[in-house]
Amino acid sequence: MCGYSLLLFKNNLELNYKILNKLKNFQNHRGPDSSNFLKIRNIYFFHNRLKILDLSNKANQPFVSKSSKNILIYNGEIYNYREIAKEFLPNEKFLTNSDTEVILKLYEKYGIKAFEKLNGIFSFVIYDYNKNELISCRDRFGIKPLYYYEDNEKLVFSTEIKPI
Repeated sequence: MCGYSLLLFKNNLELNYKILNKLKNFQNHRGPDSSNFLKIRNIYFFHNRLKILDLSNKANQPFVSKSSKNILIYNGEIYNYREIAKEFLPNEKFLTNSDTEVILKLYEKYGIKAFEKLNGIFSFVIYDYNKNELISCRDRFGIKPLYYYEDNEKLVFSTEIKPI
């Protein structure tokens, strides 16, 4: 059960190392295998990973597309990711054996309509680098949590309320 948070500052505020570390560690219990942080523009991405499908570090998150610079943070499981890869992404070269990479490549090829093809329990946030846009999504039944908060200074997404 992975955990993630995303923090976007509307006024380009910079966080100091102590606060960054605290935010990164809020969800350590959700993923002991990897804990990563990434800052792009005015957005901070935090992810704690529990390795299940692809045990390599190549599938760690935040997951960044080599071709588009799009970024994905994700919690869950896509049951049909192998079928999606074969049917909708037959000519793609994959760096991992993870559903994470399939979600991002599917979005890059089909846009948000791609999410209709996903069967599973999931929540995720994609940062579309070229559009400078955030896209959030969760499974149809809301099994995997996706909390958010917005005020005049910030926008926050998380798998738990505590980081918010």
